[in-house]
Amino acid sequence: MTKQCAIVWRPQSTVSRCSMLPTSRAQRIRLSGTDRFVDLVVLPNGRGVLWSDNLTPIVDGGTYQFWVEVHGALVATTDLGRDPRIVAVSIPADALKLVITESRKGDPRPTDRQAVSGSRDPG
Repeated sequence: MTKQCAIVWRPQSTVSRCSMLPTSRAQRIRLSGTDRFVDLVVLPNGRGVLWSDNLTPIVDGGTYQFWVEVHGALVATTDLGRDPRIVAVSIPADALKLVITESRKGDPRPTDRQAVSGSRDPG
């Protein structure tokens, strides 16, 4: 059996409609911060779609960076750009902590400027 999932983009909000059949184990995860959030749907194979309509665009060469924690260390997986809306991501199976930071493009280290964070079920 397969899983069917549609992401519908509307100007004021993003809605995810997922029809899960018995063998599907897709997870919907909300990464949140003080005043903003990002939604993420991840399939069991680690492929996912991240979307947000409330991250403030970054200026001056900065970017949002998607990080996952693997074996206790944060690893950068995806440069989300300065104004991410809908972005495909890949997440290792053993990564449970997920973080988006405001960073300099290509910076290999996580910054202290965490925008949003959340956790994935061990599944």
